[in-house]
Amino acid sequence: MKLSRGKLNHDKRRKPRKFFPDPIFYDYQNRICKAMIKNYSVSGLFIKAKDSFIKGARIDVAIPQSDDRMTKYIGKIVWCCNEGCGVELTEKL
Repeated sequence: MKLSRGKLNHDKRRKPRKFFPDPIFYDYQNRICKAMIKNYSVSGLFIKAKDSFIKGARIDVAIPQSDDRMTKYIGKIVWCCNEGCGVELTEKL
């Protein structure tokens, strides 16, 4: 728990989040889509997309690297909102 501008902040994240300026790709319900992520850490990320996500569902994510390779992960959708979904990265492929 952190104190922010006189208010308590109940941030449950174990790892700090970072900004990511490039698009990523994800496979959700047998559809491959391109989207932006709002932020990421070694344990998760937030995908900005208008899809209807289901909490608890599997999502595969491919993140472009600077050397034109993709780093692929299996993730689990842990929360959803109108702007997108929060993903916990469960396994690196």
